[in-house]
Amino acid sequence: MIVQHCEQLDFTKLNPNHLYLWIWHADKIPPHIGCSVNEKYFSLKAKGTDLNLPIDKTAALIEKKKIPFLLIEVNKIITHATVFETYSNYSKAQANEATCLTPLLEIFENPKDVKQLSTFLRFLSDEDLLNSIFGLHLKSDYKGLPEYSMDAINERLQKLNDAKRKNSIS
Repeated sequence: MIVQHCEQLDFTKLNPNHLYLWIWHADKIPPHIGCSVNEKYFSLKAKGTDLNLPIDKTAALIEKKKIPFLLIEVNKIITHATVFETYSNYSKAQANEATCLTPLLEIFENPKDVKQLSTFLRFLSDEDLLNSIFGLHLKSDYKGLPEYSMDAINERLQKLNDAKRKNSIS
């Protein structure tokens, strides 16, 4: 995966007809993934679902917090309606149920043996669907996404859901 390191990205110049993968905390285990199409951002999180957020406001958060981030242009036209409908079917990410990647896998018709981000990116590469890859706020020695297991994903989601439950009880 060849990442073009950038000082900044002009999110308003993204091709509105292409799907973009937004990989947040690209240096952490596990990272978080969302997507955008037609200048709207979508994401499934432990706290809920982001639907139709303006990409400029979402991008401003990355800039403000200097979050290590990858933006990947997918060379396939996927409609806003498809993305909206798919993400609307989920209320939140939960351990052993749905992860932030689950809606994207559904959009790509659940490719066989793809369960985490690294294998999803390999699938997209094998299908010749990866276009440009941009990196923001990455350390100079950044080599790519760290390796992790499904257990790490489920543990993180469980921890986030437990924290949310604890806060709602207090």
